[in-house]
Amino acid sequence: MILDARSIGGVETQVLTLSEELAICGHKVIVISPNKILENKFSKLNVKHYTLPVSLTLERKNIGNLPGFLFSIFRIIKVIKNENVDVIHSHAPSSSAYLAYTVSKILKKPLVYTIHGAHPIRFFWKFFKHVGSKCNAIIAISEEVKDFLCSNLKIENSKIFVIYNGINLDKFSPMEGADISKDNTKKLVHVTRLDKEKVEATLKVINATLEIVKEVPNIQLLIIGHGDEFENVCKTVQEVNAKLGRKVIKMAGHIEPEKIPLYLHCSDVVIGAGRVAVEGMACGKPVIFISSCGFGGTLTEENCERIKYHNFSGRGCKSNYNSKDIAQSVIKLLKNPTFYHYSQKLSVRVANTLDIKKIVRQLEKVYNIQT
Repeated sequence: MILDARSIGGVETQVLTLSEELAICGHKVIVISPNKILENKFSKLNVKHYTLPVSLTLERKNIGNLPGFLFSIFRIIKVIKNENVDVIHSHAPSSSAYLAYTVSKILKKPLVYTIHGAHPIRFFWKFFKHVGSKCNAIIAISEEVKDFLCSNLKIENSKIFVIYNGINLDKFSPMEGADISKDNTKKLVHVTRLDKEKVEATLKVINATLEIVKEVPNIQLLIIGHGDEFENVCKTVQEVNAKLGRKVIKMAGHIEPEKIPLYLHCSDVVIGAGRVAVEGMACGKPVIFISSCGFGGTLTEENCERIKYHNFSGRGCKSNYNSKDIAQSVIKLLKNPTFYHYSQKLSVRVANTLDIKKIVRQLEKVYNIQT
């Protein structure tokens, strides 16, 4: 598997989870990324990791890294030959995807792409429009991504397999009594990456607390995540806490992925999108689906298919939302026990369909087709 891994986010966590289960199933998994921190995490899973400069951004300050990036082609070839690799699996959209394609053609090895989203990366999509039909298989992590590839890039439908990102239900599962607070505090947990692309949603969550405390005074909001906007978010949190007269909102900063279950289990409501939303569901928590692209509210039988189609992101629901929408969803959950428990049960039911064991069985079928 080859991935950019400039940070440790949803894609990297998914590759860790996939690799662990593949190794348990007896497969030999080799991971190549530029992130040295991942080396220790993979070694604990009995997975070999090679740290190579396979990631490159088009910013002027990074142009000097281009020679090393291109030279990685030869290094990847050496790894693949030494490790007797059968299938190259690239996680995209990413710059490492270009290297994966080049190496697969040189070595005539089957190439599988997992497309993790329809992000507005023009250069990659121009590249993929031409090479997508030439790779052996494409895995779309949602029906939304599949439809994007078919309609926008004209990728042949038969090459695309929809396999949602899976989770380890041994680590993420309901824990009886975990959401009972000794001081009766209602705990909200918001997990995100605090960068320019996502910070707008977080700011709306922060401002929502001003409305929530009017109906549910005993709340506490914990924000987990880091990024370029971390300091700016901290200032906003200080301002809102000052208005509220107490420390309602706390900033946890970066938390290692393996420690996230502890925080989810101790929460009453999870606010987020994508992987953390599914992890919250698996832990038996009502989830409010929110991202910079949209607001999905709480999971119900009526919106379940739409939420899943858009990979639990809130896209395709309400795009022009505000902090009051968030506040109303939280208040409804915390003041209506019947609705709260209904959402809990539905969340667990949906999350169970994404068991990593089931996901790996699907992935193995794609690998077997190629080899």
